Amino acid sequence: MSLYDQRNRRSSSSSSGSFSLRSGSRSSISMEMLEQDMYEYGSLATFKVNEDVLYSEISKAANRITGGSERKLTDATASARKQGTPSQVFYDIFESELIRVTDFIDAQQKNLEFSARTLLTNVEVAEEDMEGVGDEEGQEVILCLTRRTQDLVDNCLKLQTFMNKNNAIMKSVAELADSRLKTACLNLLERRFGNTVLHSALVCVVSDIYDAIRSAQDTLCNKGSGKDPQLWKAPSSFERSTTKYWVKNEDITRLLLACAAEAPLLVYGKAGALTAKELRLSRESEGDKLWDVLATPITSVYFDSEDMSLYKQRLARVEGAQLLRARWYGKKPTGNEIVFLELKTHHEKWVNTKSVKERVSIQENDMDTFLNGMSWKVDDAMSMVLRATPTLEGTKLIEATDLLNRMHKLVVKHQLKPCVRSVYLRAAFQSPKSNALRLTIDRNVTLIDETNRSPDVKSWCLPDDALIKPDMTAQVPYVVFEVKLAGEGGMPNELARLEAEGIIQEKAKFSKFLTGAAAFNAHKLPTLPYWAETASFASMFGFDESSTETYDSISLEDGYPLKKTNDSSTLKKRKGTEKKVKIAPKTPARVEPKSYFANERTFIQWISAALLLLTISSVLMGYGSNSPGGTSSAMFGAGMKICCGAVVIVLYATFVYFRRIHLLSNGKPYGYVDFAGPVILAVAVAVGVSAMLVTFVQSSPNRSRQQLLYQEAGKCVMQSMAGIHLLEYEPSDVIVENNTLLVVSHQHVMSHPLDGDRTPSELAAIPSTDLEGLTRVGERIFALSEGPHQTELVELNWTSGGESMEEIARWKVNDSTQAEAMTFVPDAQNLDGQKPAGRLYIESDSVIHTYKVPDVERNSTNLHHLSSLNMKLIYTGLDITASKISSMYCFEGVTYLLHDNLEIIRAWDFETGELLAQIPLPKVSGGFSNQWEGIALERRIVGGSLRGSNDGSSSLLLHLTLDSPPQIWTIEVQEGATKGSLVYPNCAGG
Repeated sequence: MSLYDQRNRRSSSSSSGSFSLRSGSRSSISMEMLEQDMYEYGSLATFKVNEDVLYSEISKAANRITGGSERKLTDATASARKQGTPSQVFYDIFESELIRVTDFIDAQQKNLEFSARTLLTNVEVAEEDMEGVGDEEGQEVILCLTRRTQDLVDNCLKLQTFMNKNNAIMKSVAELADSRLKTACLNLLERRFGNTVLHSALVCVVSDIYDAIRSAQDTLCNKGSGKDPQLWKAPSSFERSTTKYWVKNEDITRLLLACAAEAPLLVYGKAGALTAKELRLSRESEGDKLWDVLATPITSVYFDSEDMSLYKQRLARVEGAQLLRARWYGKKPTGNEIVFLELKTHHEKWVNTKSVKERVSIQENDMDTFLNGMSWKVDDAMSMVLRATPTLEGTKLIEATDLLNRMHKLVVKHQLKPCVRSVYLRAAFQSPKSNALRLTIDRNVTLIDETNRSPDVKSWCLPDDALIKPDMTAQVPYVVFEVKLAGEGGMPNELARLEAEGIIQEKAKFSKFLTGAAAFNAHKLPTLPYWAETASFASMFGFDESSTETYDSISLEDGYPLKKTNDSSTLKKRKGTEKKVKIAPKTPARVEPKSYFANERTFIQWISAALLLLTISSVLMGYGSNSPGGTSSAMFGAGMKICCGAVVIVLYATFVYFRRIHLLSNGKPYGYVDFAGPVILAVAVAVGVSAMLVTFVQSSPNRSRQQLLYQEAGKCVMQSMAGIHLLEYEPSDVIVENNTLLVVSHQHVMSHPLDGDRTPSELAAIPSTDLEGLTRVGERIFALSEGPHQTELVELNWTSGGESMEEIARWKVNDSTQAEAMTFVPDAQNLDGQKPAGRLYIESDSVIHTYKVPDVERNSTNLHHLSSLNMKLIYTGLDITASKISSMYCFEGVTYLLHDNLEIIRAWDFETGELLAQIPLPKVSGGFSNQWEGIALERRIVGGSLRGSNDGSSSLLLHLTLDSPPQIWTIEVQEGATKGSLVYPNCAGG
């Protein structure tokens, strides 16, 4: 039983039985059947591929091959093919179904062509009778014929859709069968169903019908004017706007029929109807008549220099960019045969001149002379023009000579050579009476590399019989459709409908020359055309298809099968290389001269604003120079700040100016808006004015008293420096010992009494040391020395009289000479610090290390290193490059780290690693606030905390030593709301 019989049995309820076409039967279909089927598209479904049955047969065949066993299907299939059983059975079924469908399609095409020729005869008869009928009757006849033509076109499109769907189904089935059954169904499908579009002869007849209807309309409106056929002559020069589109090959039938509705099919050298009268009553098809017989084979050879200068100018769409090519139709001309030289010149809109294409003819044997790069005289060009076109004279001869001379100058200037050749078939639609509208369809566009020629080729370009290597050719994957308008008219209605439906996809400025030149010379080009990102062109340009855009998956809102964001250059890697190539923007910015002038005006406005600020700065600085006291310094400083702001504005304006010049020169569509500039200008002015106000406020004596540390009885006391040589004194660290402050400076240990009127005194001088830190461990006192070669820990002890101290031991800490701070941190169970249970924390080389407290027996000369702290955590939130720990002090479980350069104290809980508080250091005059070097805290419970204070309450005292100028301060502070935080009195800036 055939597949068709199986379907009829399965769907007898929906089939009337009128058609009994069996598998393998090739019965013809009557005209009445055609008219019924074609006007009721649903009847075509009766003849479609029986997809479900074919897939079922594949499963059955596969099951028979494996015999229900666990054998691999591929092994079983090979055995079955040798026996010629299941696989061959399915192949026969597939072939029978394919023959049935293709025969039906062929029969439908023949009947459509016969119907079209019959309609053409009727239209021509009506056209001849138009002179003898009235306008109303004539309009009714034309309207009736137009409706019948549209019905014919609709039926053609229905059959084309039927072909596309069935071909897709058969291809899917064939691929599955070849995969599972190891058949050759796909090859069979390509042989039988190779042409998936309707015969183009049908388009020729439809074009004649529309042309006859237009002629009848002209005859009706202007009696007798529409009958005389005319030959079209190509103009030598014309201005027009061209819009290019991509079309898939499967949609070419719909495009051809739409073009035929807008303009007649134009065949060079032929006038009148394209359908011969002797074939009007024949039911035989003329096949692919349009492409096999009528379409024009066009060959163009494009020229460019070694450095691809014309390519770069055309790609950038610069004003005046030119393109030179040689063109011929049919076979390559030889000897005295004609070659057309064409020069395309691009003009921007601001030039107020449209882009133009100019053409001149010369003989083929003059091409070598034209390309030899030698200078010409006008007579040489004129003689060459006359050899090709002897009939030229007068103005036309002068214009042709001038054009050829300009072309040759372009050749000499750029040393142009053949670069790329394009070969394709062109179908053109245009009225022979007018150049207002021209539609061209280029099919099978093949690009050939003219630079990769054999040294044996002596001709100016590759001859027709030249050996073409595979890497010298490339195929454009789409049909190229062009709409050329000479006037201001818009898109024809039929074509606008196709564009709205996505059948034709606009490709602005698509160029065969740019495509071929980029494909064959990508190694020497910095930028490729924007369509290189399309997946269909990926292999041509050496890209990976997975990284490119596909034609089908793109939104059609903007008419481009590319990312809508691709309005600026992008970078892509080509396969086999790490080098990135730039992809040109889809819509390069149109740069007019006024854009450069506008950029200059904007720059001048910026400079004017900067000059205004400089004027204000000069006034302030001049006033400050002549004013007494603090006001002078404040005014001068404010003027300097505003002057710096003006300089910043000038530098920024210069940067923006040249940046925009770069954008304009490269045709960038984005990047011109300046969001930061106005903000910078506003901030510069605001900062300048604010700096001036702040300077005035800071210069006020009262405000200065509040900000800087000053003495106040019982609150802020600066210890006496009586008897001390200040130039030799640099207090580095401090501890409290028996109501006395012990301070280290260089090699000395000094005593500063807190009570009474005793003056400071020297307790010890330790040779070969540079003392930086001081700490207590129970009753023992240790000092930290940088030393000239290493860091050492020195133990000090009171002498018997208690009036001085002496060194009793030394331990080597490490080889560093950059030690700064030291403290003893007792264990949690020994917070009073009276027992030596704890660790020594020593900072050296910007790292805090922990050491074991040396034994009293002093059995070793080296300290025992325990661990190092995480300094990233210690410096959290600080500028590590500027931060330095100059002193450490542990008090009541809190370790205070003094960061002198940052002018802060940080309170840490070393047991938990928690940062408890951050306290600013007091400000001192002279800009020495970053010179604090030592810190110690003391809690006094007895009355009389500081000299001059008799309130008798307990207090917390903060002792600070200033390195430069040497000062020692004792400040009564309050504990803050959080552990470790300190609150200064007003005298310390609280």
